[in-house]
Amino acid sequence: MGRIMKKSCIKWTILCGCIALLCAALAVSAVTEKQRDIQFAGETEFNRICAQLTQTDPPSAERGRLLMEGSPAPYDQAENCYYVPQSLETDGVDGALSWSNGGQTAVLCMDSSFPGKAEAIRSGTSFSLMIRNGSEYYVEQVVFTGMPAIVIDMETDNATFDLDSTAIASVSVFNPDQDTPGNYVVYTAQARLTLRGTSSINYEKKSYNLTLYDGQGVRSGLPLLNMRKDDQWILKSLLMDPMRARECVSSGIWNSICEDGGDADLETSDFRYTEVFLDDSYYGLFGLMTKIDSDVYGLDEDTDILFKARSFEFLNCREDDFDPPLFSESGIRFPKVWQEGVYDPIYWYVDALYLQSPDITCEEIKAHLNMENAVDYALFYMLVSARDNNFTNTYYLFRRDGDLYQTTLIPWDMDMTFGNSWDCVWTGEALPLSETETVLLPQQMRVLQNFDETGIQTLLSARWTELREGVWSDNALCALVEAAFDRMEDSGAIAREELRWTQPGVQRGEAYMLSYIRERAAFMDRYFS
Repeated sequence: MGRIMKKSCIKWTILCGCIALLCAALAVSAVTEKQRDIQFAGETEFNRICAQLTQTDPPSAERGRLLMEGSPAPYDQAENCYYVPQSLETDGVDGALSWSNGGQTAVLCMDSSFPGKAEAIRSGTSFSLMIRNGSEYYVEQVVFTGMPAIVIDMETDNATFDLDSTAIASVSVFNPDQDTPGNYVVYTAQARLTLRGTSSINYEKKSYNLTLYDGQGVRSGLPLLNMRKDDQWILKSLLMDPMRARECVSSGIWNSICEDGGDADLETSDFRYTEVFLDDSYYGLFGLMTKIDSDVYGLDEDTDILFKARSFEFLNCREDDFDPPLFSESGIRFPKVWQEGVYDPIYWYVDALYLQSPDITCEEIKAHLNMENAVDYALFYMLVSARDNNFTNTYYLFRRDGDLYQTTLIPWDMDMTFGNSWDCVWTGEALPLSETETVLLPQQMRVLQNFDETGIQTLLSARWTELREGVWSDNALCALVEAAFDRMEDSGAIAREELRWTQPGVQRGEAYMLSYIRERAAFMDRYFS
């Protein structure tokens, strides 16, 4: 009996020892896989460490990855380079840098206080990142950018992604200035991507629609880059504007009057610059934009209609052979479901302000237009020379007011402004500054002037004077232009964009745009005086 118990104890001891060894092995494995903080070393110390080791090429497997706040940092495989977004308003390195493979040591050749941060970011200085594994090491490169970044990893080959397809991807948004400078936030989500655009779809650099989902596959909004919380976003390539600034500045000019008070006007898409990385490739400078959202405007599905004019085709809706599109393709954004009479206000608008039906009087037109908004839209259209926003590239909000609809105009897609013109073929060449003295009025104002030239001119003149004394002063307008170009230059992003996309190429046209806005505003001062 004693011998049996003794043998059992021996077996139990051996079993416990095996379990202990297994647990120890698992513990070591867990430590090996755990991420490790990045170490910082000055150039002398960095070179001393490297001199004691043998340099090798980066491994093809188990390579590890630079992490920013625990998320894989933006990476360009072609250049073997990581890009780490940083605040332009702070000193030192923002956010927590780590290496995904805890069995390796990662040392960044720089002082953690980041001396010369602003110039290093602006010039795109590359810093060496040594990855040590035992007695060997290899080197990666790290560039700090002053732009937020969006990383998109598609589940399928993006080369097969076309206008008629949908792609599923994981998306990470790196923002070093969430709410306050240096407050680092990384948002991650699943996303459904579709291509967007008409003319721009023919170029290699595409624009995208993004719809965000949580881990359970439910649409879920996020407050990306300090904009409102939403689950639908636009990533605009900016390729149709060689200066990459017109959309930013024009939307800022329109939104400035919306923010100034009053409820006559409704804000257009909000805009933030960002750099995009698609499947470990640097894709350049983009604009992240909110969509025009009916929920934001508090619309009533029983009375209100929001129509997006994507082309001039809707102007033909009164022709006998016009074939109406399916409701889902009609441009009606609200209500979501077809209802009787949903096209009626659009038909009236075409009759009154395009076909200029003799049966429609000036008083009726004024009753159907939100006149304060119509005046503001006309002045905005003139100021930025929004040639491509007459009828098309406009949202029409029809609100029922008793027995009639009242129309409010909201501009969108404003890359064809400030002398960027589409005339059968887009060349990307800015118009001469003499063009700033061209009188431009949108159609609704030209029609009203035919009825009442003096009265309409008086309304436009009075409102122009008011805006020039406030949000549209020379200083305010120039500040919007300068802020856009400073952002692109100080972040280092415009230099990278210039190298990445050469057809069509980038034009650094701050002087042109400043001259354009000053000369255009001065001409309008004379015109309305």
